[in-house]
Amino acid sequence: MALVALRNPADYRKAVEEIRTLQSRMGDMATQKGNIHPEVVALSQQLDEYIVSIQRYWQYRSRQGLTG
Repeated sequence: MALVALRNPADYRKAVEEIRTLQSRMGDMATQKGNIHPEVVALSQQLDEYIVSIQRYWQYRSRQGLTG
């Protein structure tokens, strides 16, 4: 999966919601299947990509002098 491009605050909010959803799913799945199960690892990687996208979004906004 390629990084998710966050272009505006609405995209940011959707990404945050997706992170919350993935965290919940990953926690449930890890409890059922174990932390190193391939499906859990795949969800973790997907979660990482959303987190990196949010970090890049904030870096861009801070360079532009934007907040929120």
